[in-house]
Amino acid sequence: MADRLYALPPSEFTAARTAEARAAKEAGDVRLSREIAKLRKPTVSAWAVNRLAREHAGELAELLDVGERLRAAWEEQDAGRLAELTQRRGDVTARVGRLARQSGDLSPAAGTEVDQTLDAAVVDAGAAEEVRRGRLAKPLHYSGFAPAPVP
Repeated sequence: MADRLYALPPSEFTAARTAEARAAKEAGDVRLSREIAKLRKPTVSAWAVNRLAREHAGELAELLDVGERLRAAWEEQDAGRLAELTQRRGDVTARVGRLARQSGDLSPAAGTEVDQTLDAAVVDAGAAEEVRRGRLAKPLHYSGFAPAPVP
């Protein structure tokens, strides 16, 4: 049910969430009704990334794979692989970002938030999993200088 809701455009989310919560309550599942009611409406940028997870899963998986390999190269301090993967990261991130922009009408600010979310997913394994699930309610951010937190 959450997947269905987060697949909807933000303009349809609130009404659909209310209807789902009401249906759960009428079916006697008050706990589920409360959980549904707690789901946050996605921002436009989060919705665009959620759409990537559903409609362009292969391209998104490629980006997340580059991130995983980049984090491993960083841990191993492999300068050659880091240089190669950093270039690849830029190429794949740009391509996936273009797909997000083609999938929806994004303002420049929302486009920037999509890019920041994709960057966070590349450098942080937890963010990558959130993006892969396609249930973001808000954009993600990563602040740091390394491609991944150093263990």
